[in-house]
Amino acid sequence: MSLHEIAPKVGVSRLLTTVINCTEIGYQIGYQSTSSFYNAFKRNTGLSPGQFRGNTENQELDVVGHKFQF
Repeated sequence: MSLHEIAPKVGVSRLLTTVINCTEIGYQIGYQSTSSFYNAFKRNTGLSPGQFRGNTENQELDVVGHKFQF
């Protein structure tokens, strides 16, 4: 699996389970820039990392229901 396949899953997990800011999460999972992480995350989920984290009620349904394409 490549970074582009794994990183969004790890990003979702960290957004749901930590209070680490979105920029730091992107760097931790291997992105060289904030914009690269944001763009990849949005491409895979339809939401920016901040929108995803801010929408807790929908996050759980989407993750459990496998709405996102990873």
